[in-house]
Amino acid sequence: MRARLASIILTVAVTACGGKSHPPAGPTPPPGDVAAGDPAAAPPVVDDAEFEAHMQAGLAFIDELADGVEAASGDCAKVAAAIEATVARHPDVLASAAQYDRDPLLKAHSQAWLEHHQDELSAAGERIGAGVGPCTEDPAVQAAVQKLSTP
Repeated sequence: MRARLASIILTVAVTACGGKSHPPAGPTPPPGDVAAGDPAAAPPVVDDAEFEAHMQAGLAFIDELADGVEAASGDCAKVAAAIEATVARHPDVLASAAQYDRDPLLKAHSQAWLEHHQDELSAAGERIGAGVGPCTEDPAVQAAVQKLSTP
């Protein structure tokens, strides 16, 4: 269970960066359906600067999560509080991650970015795993982890 919960936290934290999957850099092209008259079908256009800002915000979220969990030093109440506080400070990161996860082009672009930043993500993931490990059975920690799920 310890590895499972840590894995869930890392997976959700990575999702906060934008998902799991890289088209060429630049704005995402609108799909063919948009020309048919359904503007709601168009994915949001995201330029390179906005994309990079989103991804950096996600990485900062993961680092902040790792810092908080690591500082809790195995005190499960503090681990849960650190997760919840990080989520509460960054609802925008989780919301935009959900947007990126729904768009195949953004999701693919995010994956390439994540692969390029794998060392940073792995280091944070190890810190998160070590901090959460002693608390995998704690109901408050489990509830806090659920709040990491993207909307």
